[in-house]
Amino acid sequence: MELSELTPGETAILLASLESLFDKKFNCNDCLSRYKNTERGRERSVNYRRKMGCFDYTSRTYQLEDFKFYSCIGNFQDTSVRYYWELFQKYQQNMLPYRGSLQEQPNKIIEIFNFIEAILKRKQDKAKGKDKKELTEADLEREVAKLKSKQNKVKKRGR
Repeated sequence: MELSELTPGETAILLASLESLFDKKFNCNDCLSRYKNTERGRERSVNYRRKMGCFDYTSRTYQLEDFKFYSCIGNFQDTSVRYYWELFQKYQQNMLPYRGSLQEQPNKIIEIFNFIEAILKRKQDKAKGKDKKELTEADLEREVAKLKSKQNKVKKRGR
């Protein structure tokens, strides 16, 4: 059994807020300003927001870790997470958020930092996996091109 200072609700809010911080399509400011300049743009904005699940709780489901969100993840964004993110960046530079040693820091803030670090690591690993896959496909294309050129050389010799 794992003891945690974070409740499941806090964990879900933290996940959703981090996702909207990292992925611009879940950032409400970007979403609202995307098509705002024209009348047609406002209509497109409403349609896009409806597609993302901003207005209702049935049109779209998003899965983050073990949590399901039944509307746009940006709806669950909490501004305090941006503060935690800034503290986390300072923590990575060996600056503690509160006076005292590491052992004197509030348990909850250290748990939040560990959580953010784990999420970042997963995102980096996922990105590396995509890069490897793309790299592998590029390598395959090069190998196919080499084989074709070898076949052409063999055919020319045979003539």
